[in-house]
Amino acid sequence: MLRGEGLSDKISDADPKHEGKVPKEVIPLEETAEARKTAELLNRFIQESYKMLKDHPVNLKRIEEGENPANIIIPRGAGAVPHVQPFGEKYGLKPVCIAETGLIKGIGKIAGMDIVDIDGATGGIDTNLENIQNGILETASKDYDFLLINVDGADEAGHDGQMEEKVKFIEKADSIVGEIMKLEDVYFILTADHSTPISVMDHTGDPVPLVIKGPEVRVDDVEEFNERSVTRGGLCRIRGNNIMIKPRKVVEELDPYVPGRSIDEIASEYGVELDRIIKLGSNENPMGPSPQAVKAIVENLKLINQYPESDLQGLVSEIAEYSGVSPENIIAGGDGADEILDVLGKTFME
Repeated sequence: MLRGEGLSDKISDADPKHEGKVPKEVIPLEETAEARKTAELLNRFIQESYKMLKDHPVNLKRIEEGENPANIIIPRGAGAVPHVQPFGEKYGLKPVCIAETGLIKGIGKIAGMDIVDIDGATGGIDTNLENIQNGILETASKDYDFLLINVDGADEAGHDGQMEEKVKFIEKADSIVGEIMKLEDVYFILTADHSTPISVMDHTGDPVPLVIKGPEVRVDDVEEFNERSVTRGGLCRIRGNNIMIKPRKVVEELDPYVPGRSIDEIASEYGVELDRIIKLGSNENPMGPSPQAVKAIVENLKLINQYPESDLQGLVSEIAEYSGVSPENIIAGGDGADEILDVLGKTFME
């Protein structure tokens, strides 16, 4: 972590991604004094770290034992600390994070979560899963509404190309997941932040499986949790930001719609005959529909078995011309209400 004036996160990575390769030179990604200064500082830091570590007694012993030395510090993924709305403030939930690696703990801290450290949680395949399980169950019994849990061993095995170790770790983690899923009155969401295939030994952009379990959650026919079986699931394919959604504050403050009273209710309350009541509210026309509208509907009944054009450009153009409104501001659902629902969701949900 670098602190100070005149720094920038617009720099490249030094990580060559594979052991035994020379670190990449850090270069500025924008033509600014701050980016150039940061790149120069990091290049010097990398060189100095190698000088300090290459002959360290720990590394000399590792070399004697046939193990790779930890002889250099390589920065990657530069970024500035963001200013984000605290998780608890945004969602109204008291959050806590249980993670093995500093990266995830840092994300949790930035999001305003409490951090729980677990003894023996290394982030590798040697991590103490029993301690992690006990820590999760103990934390779940406390006054928290949201638990973010991250276990990293399978990812590390994927990076190292360790097929058998990865399988064994997933099997161990699976038993712990089973115990955690026994918690009552809890919504349980299990997924991965990315895939790390053995064949690639790196992160890939493949979609990852997702399961949601909890009270009133509808179930589908999927009985196994893996990349192939979940493609038949009811969630289909969604984005990560579709998991945590909530109404915007302006929506929460809206008064609920109160429908107009029916003619029958008015007649019963005041003892008036139905034919003596004319209702002008609730968008109801006491004169009935326009004869021209009725005629158009009747003439087009023979086409009722067909969907209209999906974008309804003809209708949109007519409405725009008649009302003086730009076509871009008119929503017309030609083959269902999906577009309207999509716009409403993007407008009123976070």
